[in-house]
Amino acid sequence: MKRIPFLLLTGVFAIISFNVSSQESYKVVPESSSMKILGTSTLHDWEMKVENFKCEMTAEVGNPSITIDKANFTGATTSVISHNSIMDNKAQDALKADKYPEIKFRLMNPLKLPSNGNTFNGTATGVLLIAGKSRTISLPITGKLLANKSIIINGTKKINMSDFDIQPPTAMFGTLKTGNEVTISFSINLQEQQEYTSNIK
Repeated sequence: MKRIPFLLLTGVFAIISFNVSSQESYKVVPESSSMKILGTSTLHDWEMKVENFKCEMTAEVGNPSITIDKANFTGATTSVISHNSIMDNKAQDALKADKYPEIKFRLMNPLKLPSNGNTFNGTATGVLLIAGKSRTISLPITGKLLANKSIIINGTKKINMSDFDIQPPTAMFGTLKTGNEVTISFSINLQEQQEYTSNIK
């Protein structure tokens, strides 16, 4: 009879442990992540890659939802390249890379997303900073939880360069003009950090 209270207490703790998910920190895995910027011109479509970026996130993974509490992205402006030196120089000038070396995105509010098995989707609202100008944007995302406790987040967003006071680059004495609208496309793999202290503020 004396064991009954102990067993009840053990059961209560087991139920609490099963239903409460803890907040974990995540960092980007560069080798399995990518970001592209796609656009048009009067001559042909074009594509550039952001080759140097970092991303941090804190999230609670539960069932049937995942809550992204904080998320920060930072990309080096000088790492936006196409491997075409003329296009790269034009892009760096348009992005004012010498004055604004970073492109940033910060999640504004915690985001609770319903999950369907190991997948989820929703819209993140955050502040995007490019060339010294910040704008609030809505970013549709899809995600997948992997068995190794990492999370892959994919997204695509169309923006107008003029919204950030960026003059669309031209070449060949103005005969080649890029379109004002560009598409940012990304796939970011974030790995849970067991002993990682987040710098997100």
